[in-house]
Amino acid sequence: MEKNIAERNKMLQRFLLILFCSFLLIPGISNAGEIRLVDRNEREVVLQKEAKRVVSLMQECTTVMLTLGAGDQLVGVDKHSASDKLNGLVRFKENPVVSVGETKQPNLELIVSLKPDLILTWGGYGTDLANEIQKHTGVPVMCLHTLTTIDGVKANYSLVGRAIGKQQRMQALLDYGDASIESITKLTHAIPEEKRPRVHLLFWGFWNGVSRIPIYYDPVTIAGGVNIASGQTSNVYGYSVKVPVEQVVVWNPDFIFIHGSPSWAKVTPNKVMSDPRMQNVTAVKNRNVDYTLGMWRGWHYPRALTETIYMAKKMHPELFKSLDPRSKGDEIYEFFYGKPGLWSARGKELGLLQ
Repeated sequence: MEKNIAERNKMLQRFLLILFCSFLLIPGISNAGEIRLVDRNEREVVLQKEAKRVVSLMQECTTVMLTLGAGDQLVGVDKHSASDKLNGLVRFKENPVVSVGETKQPNLELIVSLKPDLILTWGGYGTDLANEIQKHTGVPVMCLHTLTTIDGVKANYSLVGRAIGKQQRMQALLDYGDASIESITKLTHAIPEEKRPRVHLLFWGFWNGVSRIPIYYDPVTIAGGVNIASGQTSNVYGYSVKVPVEQVVVWNPDFIFIHGSPSWAKVTPNKVMSDPRMQNVTAVKNRNVDYTLGMWRGWHYPRALTETIYMAKKMHPELFKSLDPRSKGDEIYEFFYGKPGLWSARGKELGLLQ
């Protein structure tokens, strides 16, 4: 009997040892209770515990925090996040947050005084900037980056969700996003390549002699279009390319989406359609030149989903007769931000909705 008990105890000890070792191998968890993650710039980020006080240095990062339901954990944000009207409607109007300055040149002394556990920043400005901020503040810095892809957006949520202990909410957002995308791709996936409209994304306000275009832009592909810059080698920030307007004419897009809105865009549809160089372009001849928010003040999941729906309706109205981008946009923003009517309010403010 005692021998059997001893054997069972040994088996139990071996099982517990295996279980403990397996726990140590779980990504993001160390044997000392630390959280170890690899950020979007392939930097290791080590947290002693789940971050409860966070500084965000980029609108994309701020949106991830707000939509994860962690607005109360933000102790400081960049000046653009602090002044953004949508962020105000969601949280900052009733709960003001400290502005710590520009993304590239934040007030490091002010950040230190806020005693954050984690600083979120945009990886597109490079690893050196993140390392410098971390060195001078002594606070772990995590780089986020989307490269304007859905996978990039999801990776951001996965990283931040684990860092701040919001895995359940993170998974709910990712599942909702997957379902929203599936509702579009089930209708667009069968469109033959030769029948997919070619799309020029006229982003960042360049036009007179050059056009800067993202080489990745998932909303176009998911919505059943072809990005004319797809496959080009990036020469700006790793995700966009500058090309002369003459090349855009050669590519002959069927649709042109301008990064902006009537309330602030430097380039307008009328300017594009009246340009003598563009008169033989299909998009101009068919007057398929419209605004889209694009990457204005960051690119994040609710923006990506609403852009996809908007573009799908524009490019394939016959496939999406029952789709109302406005009501669907309100549904998406309410799921992510928790308040009704946000997309309509945003669209009216920017002049995108009449």
